[in-house]
Amino acid sequence: MNEYKDLNVWQKTKALVVRIYEITKAFPDAQGYGIAEEMRRSVIFVPCNIAKGCWGFMTREKLQFLTEARNLLFQLDTQICIAHDLGNLKQDVKDSLIVDIVACQKMLSGLISHNRERLEKKTTLNQPVEEKK
Repeated sequence: MNEYKDLNVWQKTKALVVRIYEITKAFPDAQGYGIAEEMRRSVIFVPCNIAKGCWGFMTREKLQFLTEARNLLFQLDTQICIAHDLGNLKQDVKDSLIVDIVACQKMLSGLISHNRERLEKKTTLNQPVEEKK
C-alpha cells in the first residue's frame, strides 16, 4: 500500500521539501506572499504527486502524476534562480539545491520512461490480431 515510500526519488524529494522550508524561513518578510511561498508550494507537491502516481492508478494516470512532479521540479529550479538573483540565496546554496533537483529529475525521468514502456507494451498486447488472408 505504501510502496512509494520505498522509492529513492520519493525519499529524496521529501527531504528536498524539508530543506526548502528550512532555507526559506530566512527569507525577508518584506516580500510577503512572495518567492518563499511559491517555492514551498512547488516543492510540497512533488513527493505528493509521486505518491499519487504510485497508488493503484492505471499507467496513463501514473505518467500524468509523475510528469507533473518532474514539471514542478523545473518550476522550483527557476524559482531558486530568481531567489538567488534577489539576494535570498547564496551561490553555494543555490548550486547545491540545483544538483539535488537535477538528480530528482533524472530519477523521475527514469520512472516515467519505465511506465511509458509498460503502457506501450500493454497497448500493443491489447491490439486485436489481424487475420491473414
